[in-house]
Amino acid sequence: MAEMHLQQKSKDTLVKLGDYNTKYFCSMIKHQRLKQDTTQLKDATGNWQTDPDIIASIFVDYYKKLLGRKSNHKIKAFTSILRNGPVLDTTHQLKLLEPYTEKEVKHAIFLIDQKKRKDITEAILEFFRNGKLLKQINSTNIALIPKTTVPENASQYRPIACCNVLYKGISKMIYNRLKEAISVIVADKQSTFVRGRSMVHNVLICHDLLRHYGRKTTPRCLIKIDLRKAYEMLSHLIFTDDLMIFCKANSSSVKRVMEALANFSDVYGLVANMEKSSIFMAGIDDQTRDQLLDITQFTQGTFPIKYLGLPLSSKKWNKMECQQLVDKITSRITTVYSKKLSCAGRLQIIVAVLFSIHNFWGSAFILPQSIL
Repeated sequence: MAEMHLQQKSKDTLVKLGDYNTKYFCSMIKHQRLKQDTTQLKDATGNWQTDPDIIASIFVDYYKKLLGRKSNHKIKAFTSILRNGPVLDTTHQLKLLEPYTEKEVKHAIFLIDQKKRKDITEAILEFFRNGKLLKQINSTNIALIPKTTVPENASQYRPIACCNVLYKGISKMIYNRLKEAISVIVADKQSTFVRGRSMVHNVLICHDLLRHYGRKTTPRCLIKIDLRKAYEMLSHLIFTDDLMIFCKANSSSVKRVMEALANFSDVYGLVANMEKSSIFMAGIDDQTRDQLLDITQFTQGTFPIKYLGLPLSSKKWNKMECQQLVDKITSRITTVYSKKLSCAGRLQIIVAVLFSIHNFWGSAFILPQSIL
């Protein structure tokens, strides 16, 4: 019981049953508390605040403005374009409209962590029968996860809703229904978040296109865009913030791309983050380069660039460029907390870290022999 209590407080998922070294869990708990503490934060005027009550009020004021707001844009997506896209056939439509069963409830609940689930089958089925949800079930706590190592203001924290088991079960059942139809609706170009597809495919395509950016004779242009919301609000829209656009290295092509992005922003309320977006050019003269920089207002980027969690370069990977992989693995397995684990616990962490990170990189790149 004590081991289970410490494991839950430490938020550790790597250690399996049988590791009774509570010093490890105590260290993780201490580390979690340090990460959760926000000792200073900038207010709306840009001044640093260290008083806990003032810091709390900054977060409350920020999320009072953020939650519940709607966008002001009125432009709708072109229905003619949507009609010409893929649609569900009759079989998929009928499948989505079928009544939910007790079997689906159990399947959804069993996918949730065993420590978080209870016998709530009837409660979930009642929601799907009458379409009503208690306000208390929809009430959640918001956990703030820092986006950066040293966050300075409230906008640099990512809000994560801590939903209860009932809400998770309902959303999981809806997801299980929708995932059967997503592969029909979503185009093949979208390689992530769809069962049977892998985001490594997009990484490989981009990596292949970048091979020629070292040549000075062939004009090429790449625009890497980091999307953000045009207005401060929470939205149901789900877009990866890594967008790579390849086009011709001339002013007319780049203008068309920027016009398309402007139309996209008017419809969905997502714009390019000017601080994180950049443009890469090759095989053009200085005059053309200045024109493209003026059109996009983006900064000129340098290789390697990070895309979907992996670094991409126009050259073949060498030992120096792969050093970040070595550093990442080393930092994960040589922490202070790993010293307090038993041999079995250390082995579990090493296997989990080494295999997951190495397999992810190895699925996209041919790593040098010296790194392996």
